Amino acid sequence: MINRRVDALASGQRADQLASEQRTFITMLSHEFRTPLAIIQRSAEILGLHLQKEPESVLNRLSTIQSNARQLSGLVDAFLTKETLDSATFTTTREAVAIDAFLRDLIAQRQREVPGQNISLIQSDVVIVEIDRILMERALINLIENARKY
Repeated sequence: MINRRVDALASGQRADQLASEQRTFITMLSHEFRTPLAIIQRSAEILGLHLQKEPESVLNRLSTIQSNARQLSGLVDAFLTKETLDSATFTTTREAVAIDAFLRDLIAQRQREVPGQNISLIQSDVVIVEIDRILMERALINLIENARKY
C-alpha cells in the first residue's frame, strides 16, 4: 500500500517536471519563431517605404510577404502563449465580422499571391458572423489551396 503511494507521488512529480520542461521548450520555441518573424515584418515595412514607385507586381509581392508574416505571427501568438500552455483548453478570439468583406479581402490577397488564379465570390446579403479571424482565414486559405491543387 505504501509502495503504491510512493509510486503515485513519484509519477505525479515526474508529470509536473515534464509539464514544466514542455512549457520551457514551448516558450523558447515561441521566441525562436517571433524573432525572425519580427525581422521579416520590419524588413517588409522598410522595403515598402523604399519601393513606392515600383511596378504593381513588386508591391503585390511585398504585400503578400507582409500579410503572411502577420498571419503567421498571429498563429504563433495564438498557439504559443504562456496562457494557452497553462490552461487545459485552447481559447479563440471571436469577433463580429462582415463575412462578405472578409471573403473579398481574402480573395484579393490570394489573387495577389497567385496571379492568374481565378476565384470569384457570388454576391450575397451582408451577414455578420462571430469568428476567430486568424483561424478562419487559415482554414479558408487551406481550402482554397487544396481546391487549386486538386
